[in-house]
Amino acid sequence: DVRVARTAWAYATLGIRDKPLLRALSRRLLLRDTVARLAPSALADAAWSWAALDWRAEAVFNALRARALEVLPDLTPSQLATTAWALAWLGDRDPLFLETAVERLTRPSPD
Repeated sequence: DVRVARTAWAYATLGIRDKPLLRALSRRLLLRDTVARLAPSALADAAWSWAALDWRAEAVFNALRARALEVLPDLTPSQLATTAWALAWLGDRDPLFLETAVERLTRPSPD
């Protein structure tokens, strides 16, 4: 649900780290397969938001990483870089994601 990503993004942009809200947004993101429905832009926004607020919820970033791998071909280079940075900031060092992201970002773009 894009509302979860946008709400987190708004709070992160303002630098407001409201723990009860972040717990609620984390639960919402994980319930009802919300993360599985995130579009690439909302995925990047959500990942950036959790990292910017330094909210280290392992289940959340595992779900975000899994979704990023699913939509990798649809991520723009900027969205992929943002998502990769966010996951790395949160402590994620999944070799499959990192290798795939580097390969995607260094591949020459078709003309």
